[in-house]
Amino acid sequence: MTLSTKDFIADLLGGYTEAELSAAFALVAPKENWKLPIEAVIPKPSPYDAALLKFAVAFYTGGKAKFTGLPSGKAVLVTSPGYYAAVGA
Repeated sequence: MTLSTKDFIADLLGGYTEAELSAAFALVAPKENWKLPIEAVIPKPSPYDAALLKFAVAFYTGGKAKFTGLPSGKAVLVTSPGYYAAVGA
């Protein structure tokens, strides 16, 4: 069975829309250059769930996101090596 173009793209996007991925990634992406390592503090509760943020980071950078709860319990630190590291640039 062959996937339609629409289904193929939906599969690539992990069931999310490009708008959802873009908005989630914008929450953690370095403002000066999205390809740099990620180190962002996300307040809890966040408008984005961890699964969406993990997928968005992987989709845009090719790397994995790591989530670390901060001692206050009111925020999460999201880190990732970034695009340059993931692609070996």
